[in-house]
Parts: sequence; structure tokens; C-alpha cells
Amino acid sequence: MYSGSTSWRILEYNECEERGFFSGIQIGNKIIYLKSPYAGEVLFVLLDPERQDTMEDKGTSLSPREFEFLLEVVFTETEREYINRGIWRLSS
Repeated sequence: MYSGSTSWRILEYNECEERGFFSGIQIGNKIIYLKSPYAGEVLFVLLDPERQDTMEDKGTSLSPREFEFLLEVVFTETEREYINRGIWRLSS
């Protein structure tokens, strides 16, 4: 799926908010957005521009476990700590 040095970045709040999400991360050319439709619940939505996913298509939903597994496979522990601090900055 991903290997070697993968480009990634935490999305700016404005990039997420305009699409109805509170946070997100771009990994390579794929974007995972986070949304809280209900108190205490988080949805992870994977959009793949190559597949032309749109917000109307809702992308591919990931469970919290799938999201954590993806981070474990792609990133080092230090990177995961930084990513988690960044993507959860607005959730509490």
C-alpha cells in the first residue's frame, strides 16, 4: 500500500471546515477527513482523488481501528504522536 518515505501533512482547519470536517490528514495523494456527527463518535472518511471520490459519494469510511492500523503501517511512532496531536487538536 505505502512504503518508503511517504509524503504527508496535517490539513489546515479551513481546508477541513469548508467540507464539513473538523480535521484531516493527507497521505500521499489520499486524504482522510475526521467528522463528529454525534457526541463522542468520530467518522474517518478516506477520499481518493484518483478515484474522483466526492463529498457526495462520502468516500470510503474507515473504522477507528482501520485508521490506527493505517498509521501504524505507514508511520514511525514519533510521526504517529505528532499526527495524533495535530488531527485531534479540535476534537476535545
